[in-house]
Amino acid sequence: MQFYERNKSALAAEKEALEKQAAAFGNNAPMLYLPQGTSMVRILPPYSQAGLFFRKIEKHRVKVGNQTFIGSCPAAMADTYCPICVKGQEFLDSKAEDKVKFAKENLKARTTYLFNVLYYSKPANKKSKTPKFKKVYVLETNVTVHRQVMNLDQDEATGWADITSIENGVNLMIKRIGAGLDTKYEVHPHGGGRVNIWADLSARGVDPSTLTMINLDEVYQIPPQEKLEEVAGGINLGGFISHSAPRPIPVASPSNGPVASPAISGVVTQAAPPPPRPAPLPAPAATSAPRATVPGAPPIPPIPTPRPLTQ
Repeated sequence: MQFYERNKSALAAEKEALEKQAAAFGNNAPMLYLPQGTSMVRILPPYSQAGLFFRKIEKHRVKVGNQTFIGSCPAAMADTYCPICVKGQEFLDSKAEDKVKFAKENLKARTTYLFNVLYYSKPANKKSKTPKFKKVYVLETNVTVHRQVMNLDQDEATGWADITSIENGVNLMIKRIGAGLDTKYEVHPHGGGRVNIWADLSARGVDPSTLTMINLDEVYQIPPQEKLEEVAGGINLGGFISHSAPRPIPVASPSNGPVASPAISGVVTQAAPPPPRPAPLPAPAATSAPRATVPGAPPIPPIPTPRPLTQ
């Protein structure tokens, strides 16, 4: 086998391109999604001067086969034009059963919530990948979990209010059971009571100054309008095709030679030569047979010899 030196600049450029692509699709933050079973997390305090420890997101997720587009909905997040929403409304207005079903399942913006968290739990299977404890993650979850978290944070009667306090906050146990539409979530305070997160981290050998909060306002940014138009233009009942709507391939004429196809970038379509014209039918042979006549009628003129059609 023959090996070559690593092209460090090309590899770095590829990493940068992937990061930009992730940002364009709406997210390049370290994400955390609740696995099956019970997870212990600590929701961290507000991440901005707005004073909220969560961020509500309305996002599109168009998935077909191995193609997935994820991005915030500009109509819901910024009250601006959203091509995907417009396409979804077109499908709904059509009243066609298949289009209505597709629009509801694939084109409607979904609500999720983001939190800065520390993840305490370890996976049941030791071979599976687990988030590192010494890192802040963005927990993305649904309305059900958010509602239960807010109930705990605002329920002073039970003594569990202000769950994100650094000095006196609460670790949460979030249980996920079931799958698909049957998935259920339960959120409870950890039985250990209130915990000073700085003291807890130090006891676990973690320097709190090494942790960095994530600006949730920069997670799931609204994609460029061009990208949204591209996705919406290619949506059909099977999802979206090559991120753009199909376009006809021009046919070359013998006079101008091959042409580049705009539908398939980089592919040149060579026009086939025109099919041969059919040979003209032979003219019928002249005949000397007598022609029938009617007494007293004028003579019948001779039948002209047919000629082949020309273009």
